[in-house]
Amino acid sequence: MPTLPRELALAVQAVLWAALAVMGWVAFSLAIGVTRPFPTPLLQAVAPLIMLPALPLIVLALWYRWSAMLAVASLVFVMELIVVVPVVLAPGPPKVAADAPRLTVRFANLLYDNQNRDNEARTMNRPNVDVVAMVELHPEELKAMEAGGGLNYWPYRITKPGRGSEGLGLLSRYPIVSSTVGWAGTRPSIRAVLNVQGRLMEVFVVHPLPPVDPLVRQFWASDLEAIRQMASVDPMSTMVIGDFNAVSWHPPLHRFLSHGFRDAHIWTGHGLSRSWPMDWSLPPFVRLDHALVRDGLVPTSVKDFTVPGSDHRGFVVDLAVTK
Repeated sequence: MPTLPRELALAVQAVLWAALAVMGWVAFSLAIGVTRPFPTPLLQAVAPLIMLPALPLIVLALWYRWSAMLAVASLVFVMELIVVVPVVLAPGPPKVAADAPRLTVRFANLLYDNQNRDNEARTMNRPNVDVVAMVELHPEELKAMEAGGGLNYWPYRITKPGRGSEGLGLLSRYPIVSSTVGWAGTRPSIRAVLNVQGRLMEVFVVHPLPPVDPLVRQFWASDLEAIRQMASVDPMSTMVIGDFNAVSWHPPLHRFLSHGFRDAHIWTGHGLSRSWPMDWSLPPFVRLDHALVRDGLVPTSVKDFTVPGSDHRGFVVDLAVTK
């Protein structure tokens, strides 16, 4: 076994312990379900990447017989597996009857200050889906969609455009039986009940704030819980769709998913797909945009698409209504 000079060994261990401290905190915060102090939520968003170096650290610690480092790195790697394995090896949706009502839903975060609205409107106006859900819907974007004539395909509409990130929209070719434009915690939301070939389903369009600073982090966590409670009231097939500004292993969204909701991307084998950011020089590295379903809504496929001018990828999810 090779040995290092004492001074070099101490310096190397100090650097490795510093890195392991960050990995360890991310693993521990996920294990106990906390999101403070800031910037814990930001580190948790990329937890699989942050904790992945624990594996070579285990090998290194074994090689040099650094027992304490071996123990800590092993615990971190266990949490890596706890996070990643359920996302990668999800069992998949159950089979659905051939005659079950079907619908296709397109979702996108449009980016309220989008500089490519004409192309974005053409993309969102494609009449190959039954329902369109949107966040960051700006009045000018709504005008661009109306000017393109695409809105004629969806006769049932709920739109609440805004000049910031609060704008929302829901378009449907299925009748909207009832609807509410209200609040989910501190943020606007849309609730609608659709009649899909004689079956009722509940749809929520949501967009909680991102946990980008200590104050907003508090609203983000409580808003996600408010959304969960709001979407759990009625015993009908339910979909909650939006930019959640959270990944599936973030404690608030993990708690959401532990109350009977399933993530369509995870359920269809795309749990490690990514939707943000699309406007950086780096490829997108986190999934913030989700369709969560429960009680008789089964996703059969999900496909991501590029939204011109937006910093998010959109997605199209095919659903079967089984209840």
